[in-house]
Amino acid sequence: MATNMALKRARKAQRRKQVVAQKRRAELSEASLPARVLRAAQSPIQHCFLTESVFEIGMGTLVLARGATPNHIALSSFLIDVFCVGIKDVMFKSVEREVFEMYMDATDAGSPMAPVDPSYARKLLRDLAAWSQSIGFAPHRTSRRWSGYLAT
Repeated sequence: MATNMALKRARKAQRRKQVVAQKRRAELSEASLPARVLRAAQSPIQHCFLTESVFEIGMGTLVLARGATPNHIALSSFLIDVFCVGIKDVMFKSVEREVFEMYMDATDAGSPMAPVDPSYARKLLRDLAAWSQSIGFAPHRTSRRWSGYLAT
């Protein structure tokens, strides 16, 4: 009888461990970068900027900001090379409005930024990735994740 009780307790403990492990995996996946990007993609687009001289100097930055409120913004920034590599780097951060304004001031100080239509930005990134891949350069490893974020 005691052996039976010990087996029942051991099985129950094993089930509890499995439930706890599943909860931890679910929490980790919700806090992951792809999950945060997908949540941010549900918010309306607030700003979309592109370096004005990107086609003259070949390098530039594309900035897209989304947010349900004007005070908290999901900021994505793409470093692009229109002459060769295509999408060189991608950054995503959730920031407050003041931090976004400081980031834009710093980016604009290096090279002036101009507002662009988000659909133009998406087409530019998609075309750059396809073109650079056609000449032998793979796009940035995370650039495929961003296509949903850029949807208008």
